[in-house]
Amino acid sequence: QLNNFSISPNPATSQIVIRTDFLQPIVEVLITDMTGKIVKQFEIQNTTTKIDVSNLQNGIYMVKSGNFTQKLIKK
Repeated sequence: QLNNFSISPNPATSQIVIRTDFLQPIVEVLITDMTGKIVKQFEIQNTTTKIDVSNLQNGIYMVKSGNFTQKLIKK
């Protein structure tokens, strides 16, 4: 369970920083394309986590964790 979930920069080019405040130690995050296909799946264990997105094609993605969903634009 998260109280807060933010992504920057957005639009992103090579990496994003996910900031959260944690109520539990490990949280799973999914990045999906617009068809719902999972393109990246990882666990975060800190309030600030850097994620490499340089291998993602340019476009719009959804970053999901628990009840939170954020739109991510990759340029």
